[in-house]
Amino acid sequence: MRKSSPPRSLAPAAGNAPSREYQAHHHVLAPRIDRGAYRPHWTRRSQLARLLEGGAIGRDEFAAGIRLSDWVETLGGGVKTSTWEVPIDHGGGRPGAANERELAAARALQAGATGLGRDWFQVATMAVIDDLPWARIAQALGLSAKTARVRAIEALGMLARWFRQETWDRSAPDSDRRRRRR
Repeated sequence: MRKSSPPRSLAPAAGNAPSREYQAHHHVLAPRIDRGAYRPHWTRRSQLARLLEGGAIGRDEFAAGIRLSDWVETLGGGVKTSTWEVPIDHGGGRPGAANERELAAARALQAGATGLGRDWFQVATMAVIDDLPWARIAQALGLSAKTARVRAIEALGMLARWFRQETWDRSAPDSDRRRRRR
C-alpha cells in the first residue's frame, strides 16, 4: 500500500508575478493550491474585501458595497467590477439604447446619492467602485489616510442602513432578480 505524502503547495511561476512596484501599491495574494486554498492565479484584494476580512465592516456593509458595484456595472460606463463577462441579449432594441435594467440601476444610483448625500456617496464610490488606496481618497478629501478609511466605513454603514430602510427603488436590478425567484 502506498503511503500518502503531506499536501504540498504549488509554488507560483517566476515569470508571471506582478512587479515589485505594483505589489508595493496593491494588496496582492500569490497563487496557492493546497488543501487550504485553491487560488491558481495572482489575486488583488479590493478595499471592500480587506475591510470585511479585517472586521471593520460587517456583512450588511459588504453587501451594500457589492450592490453599489452591481448598479455601476449594470450601467456599463467602462467600469467592470467583476471578472466574469456574460453576454446578455437585451431583446434586440436599438444599439446603445438603455434597457429597463439600466434605467432602474441609474434611478437606484440617483436615489442612493440623494439618500446618502453627494459627499458620502462620493466617499463610498471612491472606496468601492474606484478602489482607491486610502492615501488617494484622503488626498481627494483633504484628510488623513486613517480618517479617509473611517469615512469610507461610515459611508458603507450609511449605505447599508439606507438599504435596510427599504427606501431604494424596488425596480433596481438586484430586487428584480429576487422577485423572479419567489
